[in-house]
Amino acid sequence: MKKILLLMLVSIVLYSCKDDDIPVPTALYFEEETPTLNADETSKAVPFKTTSPTLTVAMEDETVTWCSVSIEGENLIIKADPNTSYAPRQTNIKVVAIDREASLTIKQNGIPTVKLTIQSASASSFQKDEEIEESFDGDYNSYYHSNWGQKDDTYTLIYNLQDDAPSLNLISYYPRKNAGNGTFGKIDIYVSTKANSEFVKITDYDCGLVGTPSHISLPTSVENPVAVKFIVLTGKGGFASCAEMEFYAKK
Repeated sequence: MKKILLLMLVSIVLYSCKDDDIPVPTALYFEEETPTLNADETSKAVPFKTTSPTLTVAMEDETVTWCSVSIEGENLIIKADPNTSYAPRQTNIKVVAIDREASLTIKQNGIPTVKLTIQSASASSFQKDEEIEESFDGDYNSYYHSNWGQKDDTYTLIYNLQDDAPSLNLISYYPRKNAGNGTFGKIDIYVSTKANSEFVKITDYDCGLVGTPSHISLPTSVENPVAVKFIVLTGKGGFASCAEMEFYAKK
Protein backbone atom coordinates (compact mmCIF):
# COMPACT_ATOMS: atom_id res chain seq x y z
CA MET A 1 0.00 0.00 0.00
CA LYS A 2 1.39 3.37 -0.95
CA LYS A 3 2.31 5.70 1.84
CA ILE A 4 0.13 8.74 2.18
CA LEU A 5 1.77 12.08 2.69
CA LEU A 6 -0.29 14.55 4.61
CA LEU A 7 0.82 18.09 4.06
CA MET A 8 -1.34 20.32 6.14
CA LEU A 9 -1.04 23.76 4.67
CA VAL A 10 -2.94 25.82 7.20
CA SER A 11 -4.42 28.96 5.74
CA ILE A 12 -6.74 30.91 7.99
CA VAL A 13 -9.95 31.45 6.09
CA LEU A 14 -12.45 33.44 8.10
CA TYR A 15 -16.14 33.65 7.70
CA SER A 16 -18.89 35.13 9.86
CA CYS A 17 -21.27 32.92 11.84
CA LYS A 18 -23.10 34.73 14.60
CA ASP A 19 -20.13 37.13 14.78
CA ASP A 20 -17.74 34.20 15.50
CA ASP A 21 -14.64 33.77 13.30
CA ILE A 22 -14.02 30.08 12.59
CA PRO A 23 -10.68 28.99 11.07
CA VAL A 24 -10.93 26.51 8.21
CA PRO A 25 -7.72 24.62 7.35
CA THR A 26 -6.60 24.07 3.78
CA ALA A 27 -5.42 20.49 3.27
CA LEU A 28 -3.29 18.84 0.60
CA TYR A 29 -2.87 15.05 0.39
CA PHE A 30 -0.29 13.39 -1.87
CA GLU A 31 -0.43 9.68 -2.63
CA GLU A 32 3.37 9.30 -2.39
CA GLU A 33 5.60 10.71 0.31
CA THR A 34 8.69 10.85 -1.93
CA PRO A 35 7.93 10.32 -5.63
CA THR A 36 10.69 8.12 -7.07
CA LEU A 37 11.46 7.28 -10.69
CA ASN A 38 13.67 4.52 -12.06
CA ALA A 39 16.75 5.47 -14.09
CA ASP A 40 14.96 4.96 -17.42
CA GLU A 41 11.58 6.31 -16.27
CA THR A 42 10.77 9.68 -17.84
CA SER A 43 7.33 10.51 -16.44
CA LYS A 44 5.20 9.88 -13.38
CA ALA A 45 1.76 11.02 -12.24
CA VAL A 46 1.24 11.49 -8.50
CA PRO A 47 -2.47 11.84 -7.52
CA PHE A 48 -3.38 14.38 -4.85
CA LYS A 49 -6.43 15.86 -3.14
CA THR A 50 -6.76 19.41 -1.91
CA THR A 51 -9.35 21.80 -0.55
CA SER A 52 -7.46 24.77 -1.93
CA PRO A 53 -9.16 26.67 -4.77
CA THR A 54 -5.74 27.32 -6.31
CA LEU A 55 -2.54 25.29 -6.38
CA THR A 56 0.81 26.04 -8.02
CA VAL A 57 4.05 24.07 -8.21
CA ALA A 58 7.62 25.03 -9.11
CA MET A 59 11.19 23.80 -8.80
CA GLU A 60 12.95 25.10 -5.68
CA ASP A 61 16.26 25.08 -7.55
CA GLU A 62 15.69 26.80 -10.88
CA THR A 63 19.04 25.53 -12.23
CA VAL A 64 17.80 21.90 -12.24
CA THR A 65 17.29 20.81 -15.86
CA TRP A 66 16.79 17.03 -15.62
CA CYS A 67 13.34 17.33 -14.04
CA SER A 68 10.21 19.44 -14.47
CA VAL A 69 6.80 19.44 -12.76
CA SER A 70 3.27 20.60 -13.58
CA ILE A 71 -0.30 20.10 -12.41
CA GLU A 72 -2.93 18.42 -14.56
CA GLY A 73 -6.31 18.01 -12.90
CA GLU A 74 -5.74 16.14 -9.62
CA ASN A 75 -2.29 14.84 -10.60
CA LEU A 76 1.20 16.19 -10.08
CA ILE A 77 2.99 15.40 -13.35
CA ILE A 78 6.75 14.76 -13.14
CA LYS A 79 8.87 14.75 -16.30
CA ALA A 80 12.48 13.58 -16.12
CA ASP A 81 15.43 12.85 -18.38
CA PRO A 82 16.82 9.29 -18.21
CA ASN A 83 19.53 9.02 -15.54
CA THR A 84 22.66 7.74 -17.29
CA SER A 85 24.70 7.71 -14.07
CA TYR A 86 25.01 4.96 -11.47
CA ALA A 87 24.38 7.59 -8.81
CA PRO A 88 20.82 8.49 -7.76
CA ARG A 89 19.71 12.10 -7.84
CA GLN A 90 17.01 14.22 -6.27
CA THR A 91 15.53 17.68 -6.22
CA ASN A 92 12.86 19.55 -4.27
CA ILE A 93 9.70 21.16 -5.56
CA LYS A 94 7.57 23.84 -3.96
CA VAL A 95 3.80 23.33 -3.72
CA VAL A 96 1.77 26.45 -2.92
CA ALA A 97 -1.87 26.51 -1.77
CA ILE A 98 -3.43 29.92 -1.07
CA ASP A 99 -0.83 31.69 1.12
CA ARG A 100 1.02 28.62 2.39
CA GLU A 101 3.67 26.38 0.84
CA ALA A 102 5.36 23.04 1.36
CA SER A 103 8.12 21.00 -0.28
CA LEU A 104 8.23 17.56 -1.85
CA THR A 105 11.39 15.65 -2.73
CA ILE A 106 11.55 13.98 -6.14
CA LYS A 107 14.10 11.18 -6.51
CA GLN A 108 15.40 9.28 -9.51
CA ASN A 109 17.37 6.07 -9.13
CA GLY A 110 20.67 5.55 -10.91
CA ILE A 111 21.47 2.68 -13.29
CA PRO A 112 20.74 -0.55 -11.36
CA THR A 113 23.59 -1.82 -9.19
CA VAL A 114 24.30 -4.57 -6.69
CA LYS A 115 25.99 -3.92 -3.36
CA LEU A 116 29.44 -5.46 -2.81
CA THR A 117 30.54 -7.04 0.47
CA ILE A 118 33.42 -5.54 2.44
CA GLN A 119 35.60 -8.29 3.92
CA SER A 120 37.90 -6.12 6.02
CA ALA A 121 39.34 -2.63 6.25
CA SER A 122 42.12 -0.59 7.81
CA ALA A 123 42.76 3.06 8.69
CA SER A 124 45.95 5.03 9.24
CA SER A 125 44.40 6.60 12.34
CA PHE A 126 41.47 5.66 14.54
CA GLN A 127 39.86 6.36 17.89
CA LYS A 128 39.23 3.50 20.35
CA ASP A 129 35.65 2.21 19.97
CA GLU A 130 35.35 4.14 16.70
CA GLU A 131 37.50 1.84 14.56
CA ILE A 132 37.14 1.46 10.80
CA GLU A 133 34.78 -1.51 11.24
CA GLU A 134 32.13 0.96 12.38
CA SER A 135 32.01 2.27 8.81
CA PHE A 136 30.67 -0.98 7.34
CA ASP A 137 28.56 -2.46 10.12
CA GLY A 138 25.25 -1.50 8.48
CA ASP A 139 24.49 1.01 11.23
CA TYR A 140 24.27 4.60 9.98
CA ASN A 141 24.29 5.92 13.56
CA SER A 142 27.69 4.49 14.52
CA TYR A 143 30.80 5.81 12.79
CA TYR A 144 34.54 5.52 12.28
CA HIS A 145 36.64 8.43 13.57
CA SER A 146 40.34 9.17 13.43
CA ASN A 147 42.34 9.64 16.63
CA TRP A 148 40.82 12.47 18.67
CA GLY A 149 44.20 13.54 20.04
CA GLN A 150 46.13 13.85 16.78
CA LYS A 151 45.48 15.69 13.54
CA ASP A 152 47.26 14.30 10.47
CA ASP A 153 47.85 16.03 7.15
CA THR A 154 45.97 13.21 5.38
CA TYR A 155 44.20 9.99 6.37
CA THR A 156 44.27 6.67 4.53
CA LEU A 157 41.34 4.24 4.56
CA ILE A 158 41.53 0.88 2.76
CA TYR A 159 38.54 -1.42 2.15
CA ASN A 160 39.06 -5.01 0.97
CA LEU A 161 36.17 -6.25 -1.16
CA GLN A 162 34.65 -9.69 -1.69
CA ASP A 163 36.77 -12.14 -3.70
CA ASP A 164 34.42 -12.34 -6.67
CA ALA A 165 33.57 -8.65 -7.10
CA PRO A 166 32.70 -8.31 -10.82
CA SER A 167 33.13 -4.55 -11.12
CA LEU A 168 33.11 -1.28 -9.21
CA ASN A 169 30.93 1.53 -10.54
CA LEU A 170 29.55 3.47 -7.60
CA ILE A 171 30.81 4.44 -4.14
CA SER A 172 28.48 5.88 -1.51
CA TYR A 173 29.97 7.79 1.42
CA TYR A 174 27.62 8.44 4.34
CA PRO A 175 28.93 11.08 6.76
CA ARG A 176 27.93 11.54 10.36
CA LYS A 177 24.37 12.83 10.42
CA ASN A 178 25.36 16.00 12.25
CA ALA A 179 28.19 16.70 9.79
CA GLY A 180 30.53 16.78 12.78
CA ASN A 181 34.31 16.58 13.00
CA GLY A 182 35.89 14.41 10.34
CA THR A 183 33.20 14.86 7.71
CA PHE A 184 34.96 14.42 4.37
CA GLY A 185 35.88 17.28 2.08
CA LYS A 186 38.32 16.49 -0.73
CA ILE A 187 39.38 12.88 -1.28
CA ASP A 188 41.44 10.86 -3.76
CA ILE A 189 40.23 7.35 -4.69
CA TYR A 190 42.53 4.46 -5.68
CA VAL A 191 41.62 0.90 -6.66
CA SER A 192 43.62 -2.34 -6.93
CA THR A 193 42.36 -5.19 -9.11
CA LYS A 194 43.05 -8.86 -9.78
CA ALA A 195 45.02 -7.83 -12.84
CA ASN A 196 47.03 -5.16 -10.98
CA SER A 197 47.72 -5.41 -7.25
CA GLU A 198 49.09 -1.85 -7.18
CA PHE A 199 46.68 0.93 -6.24
CA VAL A 200 45.84 3.13 -9.22
CA LYS A 201 44.12 6.49 -8.83
CA ILE A 202 40.65 6.36 -10.36
CA THR A 203 39.26 9.77 -9.51
CA ASP A 204 39.11 12.57 -6.97
CA TYR A 205 36.00 14.00 -5.38
CA ASP A 206 34.85 16.79 -3.10
CA CYS A 207 32.29 15.58 -0.55
CA GLY A 208 31.78 19.17 0.52
CA LEU A 209 32.19 18.86 4.32
CA VAL A 210 28.40 18.45 4.55
CA GLY A 211 26.10 16.01 6.32
CA THR A 212 24.47 14.57 3.18
CA PRO A 213 25.64 11.37 1.43
CA SER A 214 28.04 11.53 -1.51
CA HIS A 215 27.20 9.07 -4.29
CA ILE A 216 30.32 8.88 -6.44
CA SER A 217 29.77 7.43 -9.91
CA LEU A 218 33.19 6.36 -11.20
CA PRO A 219 34.25 7.75 -14.59
CA THR A 220 35.01 4.23 -15.87
CA SER A 221 33.96 0.77 -14.73
CA VAL A 222 36.70 -0.97 -12.72
CA GLU A 223 36.68 -4.68 -13.51
CA ASN A 224 37.43 -7.28 -10.81
CA PRO A 225 38.28 -4.83 -8.01
CA VAL A 226 40.12 -6.16 -4.98
CA ALA A 227 40.49 -3.15 -2.69
CA VAL A 228 39.67 0.56 -2.58
CA LYS A 229 41.91 3.16 -0.96
CA PHE A 230 40.81 6.65 0.08
CA ILE A 231 43.22 9.46 0.81
CA VAL A 232 41.26 12.01 2.84
CA LEU A 233 42.86 15.35 1.98
CA THR A 234 40.48 17.55 3.97
CA GLY A 235 38.13 16.70 6.81
CA LYS A 236 36.09 18.93 9.08
CA GLY A 237 38.13 20.01 12.08
CA GLY A 238 41.23 18.33 10.64
CA PHE A 239 39.92 14.81 11.32
CA ALA A 240 38.34 11.96 9.31
CA SER A 241 35.04 10.18 10.01
CA CYS A 242 32.59 7.96 8.18
CA ALA A 243 29.22 6.52 9.19
CA GLU A 244 29.04 4.00 6.32
CA MET A 245 31.02 3.34 3.15
CA GLU A 246 29.30 1.30 0.43
CA PHE A 247 30.49 -0.08 -2.89
CA TYR A 248 28.35 -1.10 -5.87
CA ALA A 249 28.81 -3.02 -9.11
CA LYS A 250 26.73 -2.63 -12.26
CA LYS A 251 23.84 -5.10 -12.26
